[in-house]
Amino acid sequence: MGGKEHGTNHKEVRGSFRAVGLRYYGDDSDVVKMASKLWEQFNKRMSEVPGCAYGLMCTDIDPVSMEKWDYMVCIEVRNFKDIPEEMVEVEVPNKHMPFSLIKENWTN
Repeated sequence: MGGKEHGTNHKEVRGSFRAVGLRYYGDDSDVVKMASKLWEQFNKRMSEVPGCAYGLMCTDIDPVSMEKWDYMVCIEVRNFKDIPEEMVEVEVPNKHMPFSLIKENWTN
């Protein structure tokens, strides 16, 4: 997949994909705690949807106040058939930017 470099050393990627998983939408003050809880819950249920796991931070956050976050722990899937109970689906757009988070970023 081709990409475009950004000033943040992250590369924009082209190519959409579908994913299924657990989602959190809520206050900024809870996002770290809730992301950890989502991963804990998801790790116990990963076998329900085989594939590669991702953490998605969607751009539905308010860019001015940064008060609400949309975070999803998910697995890429070919289609949205047989979605496990309490999981949701998302179509990641043709244009997205993957990046890595280091644990220290979440704990400091």
